[in-house]
Amino acid sequence: MQLRIHVKNALTKEIVTDHEVVVFEDYDNDLVWKNMQLNHKALSEANPDCHVNLELDNGDFIAGMPLNMELDQAKIDTGEMSWRSYMKKWHNTDIEYSAMPSSN
Repeated sequence: MQLRIHVKNALTKEIVTDHEVVVFEDYDNDLVWKNMQLNHKALSEANPDCHVNLELDNGDFIAGMPLNMELDQAKIDTGEMSWRSYMKKWHNTDIEYSAMPSSN
């Protein structure tokens, strides 16, 4: 079994790491999954502007948005950041306020 670790900066699009690690076949699946969760959390905290993806060759994976992206989404909700600023920062898109999604 192999585990692919892929970390890519969401702002610069730079690939921070892209490695495959061999996981021994006789490892307990629950233990492998728990280790993946812990590693995903640690890598996400160490790389808060990055997409962190961990994928086993059997198709199981863990992925998520960058931690700083989540924090900026919360800032939109509190009014600390505009939708336009968020889109420009994270998606390099200058979008009009009228395109902001409904909160319904």
